[in-house]
Amino acid sequence: MSEIPYDLVARRAKAELRKRLRGLRNTHPEPACAARSAKIVARLLDLEGMADAKRVALFWPILEKREIDLRPLDAELRSRGKEIAYPAIDQETNVMTFRFATASDLEERGLGFAEPLASATEAEALDLIVVPA
Repeated sequence: MSEIPYDLVARRAKAELRKRLRGLRNTHPEPACAARSAKIVARLLDLEGMADAKRVALFWPILEKREIDLRPLDAELRSRGKEIAYPAIDQETNVMTFRFATASDLEERGLGFAEPLASATEAEALDLIVVPA
């Protein structure tokens, strides 16, 4: 019997976990999602590393999928003088980078989520990255 490579097992487990979490997330009403998002934003703002971070990467929420809404976190961090980057996928290579952008600089480019334009400045260094489950 051949052994299954670890990376394949990890990818399958990650896909199954995401599927379960999406199903659970979809059962929550919008007010519950908003309350959960507010708690998460408050917790993130209290993190020790957040105070020192100058360049932070976030993700823009897909609200119809009831993802955590980090827009208030974006606004608060910008008011504190921090630079905010978002993931961007190169259409030709499928390589993900982070690019500094404001909300008005984000657009859906065919992958189902809002991302910075290719012309946005690439983040060569980040102090903190917030990722979705």
